[in-house]
Amino acid sequence: MNTINTHTTNIHEMIEIMIELFKRCHMDTPGFHLYQNAASNLDIVEVLVQIAKENKDDPEVLKMAFKVIGQMGFSNQGTSSKTANTISLVNFVVDILADTSVSAKIKKNAIYSVANAVANSWDDHPRLVVIIPYLVQFLESDFDNELCIQCVLTLGNFAYNQKSHKFLLEAGALKSLAKVVAKGDANLLPTSAAIAIANLAGSSGHSLSQTMPSLSSNETVMNLVRNAFESTLNKQDYPPGSSIFYSDWKLAIGLANLATCEEGRRALHKADITPLLGRALSQSHDPRLVGPVLQTLWLLCDEKKNNSKQSNEQK
Repeated sequence: MNTINTHTTNIHEMIEIMIELFKRCHMDTPGFHLYQNAASNLDIVEVLVQIAKENKDDPEVLKMAFKVIGQMGFSNQGTSSKTANTISLVNFVVDILADTSVSAKIKKNAIYSVANAVANSWDDHPRLVVIIPYLVQFLESDFDNELCIQCVLTLGNFAYNQKSHKFLLEAGALKSLAKVVAKGDANLLPTSAAIAIANLAGSSGHSLSQTMPSLSSNETVMNLVRNAFESTLNKQDYPPGSSIFYSDWKLAIGLANLATCEEGRRALHKADITPLLGRALSQSHDPRLVGPVLQTLWLLCDEKKNNSKQSNEQK
C-alpha cells in the first residue's frame, strides 16, 4: 500500500492515492477488511486529517480524505472504534460542521467520515454525540437533500443505541425526523426516519401522538417500520429497488421500544406485527434479534391480557 508523505507529495498525487485507498477499502474489493485493518494500523486516519487540515480550501482533498476515512469503517467494528477514538478527526469534523462558509457537500462527507463509527461502535457514541445538534440543525434548515439524507441515516444509527437517546432528544431530533416522515419524500429516506422515531418515541416516554400529532402520520410511521421489518425477514431491500437493507435485530430494537408505551402497543397490534415476530424467531437464533423480539411479544401479550381483563370487568 502506498503511503502519503504530506511534505513531498503534491496535491494531485495525494488525491490519486486516496482514490486508490478508497477502492481498496470498498466492499467490492476481495479482502477489503484486510486493507481497512492495514490502513488503520498505519494510522492513516491521523495522516488524512492532517492532509485535510493543511488543504482546507481544496474541496477535492477534503472530500476524498473524509470519504476514505468513512470507508475504512464500513462493516468493521475494529477500525470504526479506532476512527471514533481519533480525537483530531472528531474535532475537525465539528469545526467543518460549525463553519457556515463550508459547502453542504463537504459537510455531508465530513459526517460520512464518522457515520460508520456511529453505526458499528456504540460504546464510542459518547465521543461522537457532539455532532448530533448539527445533524438536527441541517435537517431543520432543509437546504440540501444529500446532506439531509446523511443526517437521517446517522441520526437513525444513533437512535438504535438507548444510551444516545438523551442527546438526540435534547437536540430536538424527534421533531426533525417527524418532519421528514410527514413530507413523504422517498428521496429523504422516511423509513430510516420512522425507525429512529420508533426508537426514540418508545423509550423516551413520548407518545407517537406527541411526536406526530397527525393520525395519518402515526400510521405512516408504523407502516414504514412494519414493512421494513418484513422486507428484512425476506432478505429484501426496502423500499423495493432502493438497495437499502436494514438489520433485522436493529429493527427489532425499534419494535421493542415502541412496545414499552401503551399507544405503541396498540399501533403494533393494529399493524398485525405478531406473525412477523413469530417468523423472526423461527428464522434466526441470533441473540441480538431474539431478545427484543421476545420482549415485544411479552409486552404485546401483557397488553392483550389487560384489555381482556378490563373488558370482562365492564360486563
